[in-house]
Amino acid sequence: MSPGKIDIKMQSPQVFTGEISVSNIGDSPLNVKVNKKRMMKNATTTLYADDGIATWINVDPAEFTLAPNEKKNIKYTITVPTNVNYYDAMGALQIVGTPTNSANNQTGSITTQVKQATAVVVPITLGFPGQIIESLSLISNNVPSVLISLMPSNLAYNVKNNGTVQAKMTNNVTVTGLFENQKIQTNGTVFPGDSYTLKTQWTPGFFDMGLYNVESNIKYGRDQQTQNLQTKNTILVSPVWIIILILLIVTIWIIRKKDIKSPLRIKIEKK
Repeated sequence: MSPGKIDIKMQSPQVFTGEISVSNIGDSPLNVKVNKKRMMKNATTTLYADDGIATWINVDPAEFTLAPNEKKNIKYTITVPTNVNYYDAMGALQIVGTPTNSANNQTGSITTQVKQATAVVVPITLGFPGQIIESLSLISNNVPSVLISLMPSNLAYNVKNNGTVQAKMTNNVTVTGLFENQKIQTNGTVFPGDSYTLKTQWTPGFFDMGLYNVESNIKYGRDQQTQNLQTKNTILVSPVWIIILILLIVTIWIIRKKDIKSPLRIKIEKK
């Protein structure tokens, strides 16, 4: 398949046309279907939707059959509407190939038909001239209020891009307390109208205890990260060795209060 990615800088409104070459390098015929999608990505997940840029794309043909070693050109047209409300857009063409012949597995009177599809994704990035607005808002932050030392904790910051351009983000998280002064960094990119969760992890040490301040400073921008989004949280860290000590003291107190005798007796005789 060629090209593997499409980058377009367009005026609005404008029509852009191009071609993608798809080849069947296998040894069996394939039924090919081209899906038009809007693409949203974060650190762990890629989501596809049918709105936004997906409605601007047309492909011809959208469905066809490829014989082994056959190649076909797909024509695509991207029509930018007059009411574009953001500067950057991320879309994709999903090219899915399914064998024309399926394998049948029969167990008793039940027959199961198995088809294995192959999918290739061609990302489409569109840039439009217009007002550049860099704006992120913090939707939520998931930071635990209480932790036990040596217990890993996830620090998650969910942001939404309210601007007109994509935002490249760097989240600098600083954890400070009695025995800790640690800096953690995560990165990500969020497109206009989308949300993104910046995730990181912090584990208190064995001797960590008391209140710890967690300060998050999210720097962002389309090209240069000149904007800031800040938030603060407090975590109470309870040391595991204190918990063990308290349990031991309570256990000894209960044994003495109830006058529980040891099942082992030692008798010393003098000769």
